[in-house]
Amino acid sequence: MILKRVLSVCLVVLMAFVICSTAFAYDNYVAVYTAEDFNNIRNNLSGEYILMNDIDLSSYENWEQIGSEKTPFTGKINGNGYKVFNLNAEVGVFGWLSNAVVENLGVCACLTDRYVFPVNAGILADTAIKTTFENCYTSGTVAATTGNGMLSLEYDFYVGGIVGYAESSIFENCYSIADISLEYKSMNPYAAGGIVGQSKNCEYTCCYAVANFEESFIGYGNTEGKNLYKGGLVGNTVSGDIFNNCYFSDNSEFAVGLPQENPQSTKALTDDEMKSQSSYEGFDFESTWIMEDNRYATLNFEKIIGEDADTPSVCLTEAEIIKVPFYKRIVFGQSPKSPEGITVELKYSDGTTVTDKIISTENGYFVNGESVEINDAIMVGLYGKATEVYFMSEGQIKISYNYLLLPSIPIIEKIINLIKSIF
Repeated sequence: MILKRVLSVCLVVLMAFVICSTAFAYDNYVAVYTAEDFNNIRNNLSGEYILMNDIDLSSYENWEQIGSEKTPFTGKINGNGYKVFNLNAEVGVFGWLSNAVVENLGVCACLTDRYVFPVNAGILADTAIKTTFENCYTSGTVAATTGNGMLSLEYDFYVGGIVGYAESSIFENCYSIADISLEYKSMNPYAAGGIVGQSKNCEYTCCYAVANFEESFIGYGNTEGKNLYKGGLVGNTVSGDIFNNCYFSDNSEFAVGLPQENPQSTKALTDDEMKSQSSYEGFDFESTWIMEDNRYATLNFEKIIGEDADTPSVCLTEAEIIKVPFYKRIVFGQSPKSPEGITVELKYSDGTTVTDKIISTENGYFVNGESVEINDAIMVGLYGKATEVYFMSEGQIKISYNYLLLPSIPIIEKIINLIKSIF
């Protein structure tokens, strides 16, 4: 009986010690509750921060990156299982990281029309030197334009799903699901990778990437894109990179674009294989990763951090109009405006695809719970071929279709309206 009481007391003391130790571990961290709090990180670039909520950056139309080459971020960011989202800008979250630590963080962003001359581009950071990334993910898009149509003797260009350029850095239990759109206007070498654009002396452990590349080559002397190097994991590895159990979508031929190779312990997977737990040798699905049916692997923050942690959210990454009612294809007198009845295919960061019709509600237009905004700025100068444009996901994704605009003919309009009322 006495022994039982002693054991009970010891257990209580041990539990209290664990709880207190966890709390004390973050005592020196600054709590980040709001977008304003997050923006204020730039005021102390060597500080230690912990997110207490998801951070919505939609109110920052012209986001200014945190950290630069002259004044890099050198502190610590613990995402605490939360994410930074609705970043709709030309730049990623951080500009320059040096001797920093980023952990337990997700970023969902759309980098639109990024002009990367002479700057690198990544959803989480442009540049990372001697920085550790652990339990991090990114999703969204990077739309980058490089160069000015001429040869630059000083700069090359690097674009990545997580980081543009990384040197002497560590990536452990990280993944990126991103669409990378490249408009190439330069003769300079250009490296694009699912995780990092250009990498030097970095180590990648239990990481994966699903990168969908789309490129156009309009630069002087480079119409065939002979200087573009793209890899499922890394665009260009300079020297000393190490890969341990890393996987990439077979959308890309090679894990590394330059040199064109699949280093030891990297492997290309089909989309079905990417959604199968058995494909990921070395991944810890007991305490770090989780995989649901027919979806990509995600980080299990409930196990990494605790039961109160959020699981990584699913972000809309792509939308496409696949069917338009015929009465919206030929319009008399004015543009259609209302998107109701249009069928849209939606693609999400976890690999799922949903096809649904846009509906009208008292709160606006929606498809599968995603808002659809009318583009009021559309201009049609003459009758004939016109384009109707709508925006989704806080303006990050544009969908459109072409239609024929004709002069108003009352009798035909009445017939069209009658047909619409039937359908």
